Amino acid sequence: MILGYFGSSHPKLFYIGKVYQSYVSTRLRQSDHKRRYLRLKSEHPRHSFQVSLGAVEFEGCRISAQRIDQIETMLIYTANETQPLINERKWLTHRISAAYHIQNCGYRRPLPKEIHLGLFTK
Repeated sequence: MILGYFGSSHPKLFYIGKVYQSYVSTRLRQSDHKRRYLRLKSEHPRHSFQVSLGAVEFEGCRISAQRIDQIETMLIYTANETQPLINERKWLTHRISAAYHIQNCGYRRPLPKEIHLGLFTK
């Protein structure tokens, strides 16, 4: 995620993205991310920007491109409830049919601690 900091206030979440079978440093050097950074700097000149990286762990299933994409979509969808993100194509509908329970651990601000989607029983 790309966070913007202004003074001593809490960070503002501007973007959530994903990296699958690659490196974050490679992704940040790609042209769309360079354009995104220039746009953010232009629209928010008094903010400093940082990238926060999260890792995904699954119990009982394999990591796949589809699962990573669905998790990214869920994070965008839930984060967009509190503030608009620059992710323009993913927040209108999620099209996810699998059940997910996401626990955001460590530094997660401003994301929610837990996200649930689907039918769960105990």
